[in-house]
Amino acid sequence: MEAKVATTVLVLLLLTLGGEVAAAKMCHDRSQTFKGMCFRTSNCNTSCTNEGYTGGHCTTFRRRCVWRGQPAG
Repeated sequence: MEAKVATTVLVLLLLTLGGEVAAAKMCHDRSQTFKGMCFRTSNCNTSCTNEGYTGGHCTTFRRRCVWRGQPAG
């Protein structure tokens, strides 16, 4: 019985995370100029703005700088 509950929870978790990853790929892309691990969103935001996007932010798990929004202009 415990194995069925654990399996169900695992499947639901994978479905939830899988949807977020797919949505993130549609809306964001990695900054081409930001180097290293991203800890300060303000630094990432500046890099993405310099690349011509409306802003950027640090990802939670992998600490990458990704742009958000559409290209400015």
